[in-house]
Amino acid sequence: MSKPFFVTALFFALLALLMAVDAALNALGLLPTFVGLRWLRVHFITLGVMAEALFGVLVAWAAARAGKTAERPGRTLLVWVLFNLGLAGLMVGIPSVNPPMILFGGTLIMVDVGILTWLVLRSRGGVAASPALGFHIAGLLFLFIGALLGTGMWLGWSAPLGVHNALEAHIHANNWGFMGLVFAGLLVEFYPAITGKDVAWPRLRPLLLAALSLGALLLVLGPWLGNNDLVMPGIALYLLSTLVFLASLVKPILGERAAWSPGMWHLLSAYVWILLPVVSAPLLLLGVLQVPLADVEASAPQALIYGWVFQVGYALIPWAIQRARHPEKSATLGGCWGGLVAVTLGGVCLWLSIFNPGLAGPLRGAAYGLWGLSMLPFIRDTARALDVC
Repeated sequence: MSKPFFVTALFFALLALLMAVDAALNALGLLPTFVGLRWLRVHFITLGVMAEALFGVLVAWAAARAGKTAERPGRTLLVWVLFNLGLAGLMVGIPSVNPPMILFGGTLIMVDVGILTWLVLRSRGGVAASPALGFHIAGLLFLFIGALLGTGMWLGWSAPLGVHNALEAHIHANNWGFMGLVFAGLLVEFYPAITGKDVAWPRLRPLLLAALSLGALLLVLGPWLGNNDLVMPGIALYLLSTLVFLASLVKPILGERAAWSPGMWHLLSAYVWILLPVVSAPLLLLGVLQVPLADVEASAPQALIYGWVFQVGYALIPWAIQRARHPEKSATLGGCWGGLVAVTLGGVCLWLSIFNPGLAGPLRGAAYGLWGLSMLPFIRDTARALDVC
């Protein structure tokens, strides 16, 4: 199995917990602010935990789809080494603004994404056609774009590439594109194993893939080209396709009380935090919400990462580890009711801090404190699944 990926993801989860504690104490004025920690705090989750784990899942998934009982150790090790060397380069280079290290790290990650894309593509002629293949390929292409934009921000590539707002385009490519499409692919693929039922309206999968991909593409091209006329239809398309996708997950288990475990609530309620900025963006652009855009741009991505990206991981990562290590046994989604309440209240506090500047410090401190608490069950579930505790 892809154990190195999951062990490394667990390590980064512990670092993310420390960063959440640091952010809480900083917001309360109990610790000073250090340049670069904000970048590390987010990327410990997006790259260190989630991308690490998703790479491990996709390597194993590609091997299984190709009709092999296990992925080749050499290929697994190559993908793992390149990704973590690249990540180390970025974590050294970006906080210290070291261009050679940033180029080293960004290049390795882009090469690694290319290798993983090749492995996933090779699985298409395997034991059976996969409904998730298109989602995974599209997601990896967006990750390559996101890595290119993110690396280019620090190396002066934005102007030659014609990028007007590299940071926003980078965030949109990684979140709406990579995470959104790979999550959708994994849920389409594993939903029957999790619930015993197929998603509703399976014939809509190609349409949903196209709609999510086009919506994400418009959300990347808008800030790339500096054209908000592309952002609005991108938001509408992504919002509509996400709602239809969520409905396809909810419909089969309506009335199935046993299916509504804390892990299932983690998976489905996580999408509140991706839909909230999508809904609020037009109101901000049209001036309906009188909130400084800079405050929203600084704070909303935090709620997105902790509330949506990480929360999907709370449920899926322990489940994927159990399934990979013990395929003969039934796996259970990660998560617990206390973690679900904590991560939800953390998101509420963060958004309240945007609209209440006078209470921003205490509310943000509470948000990061609650998010830190919500990580504890995930770290426990992941460690148990890996038999490290």
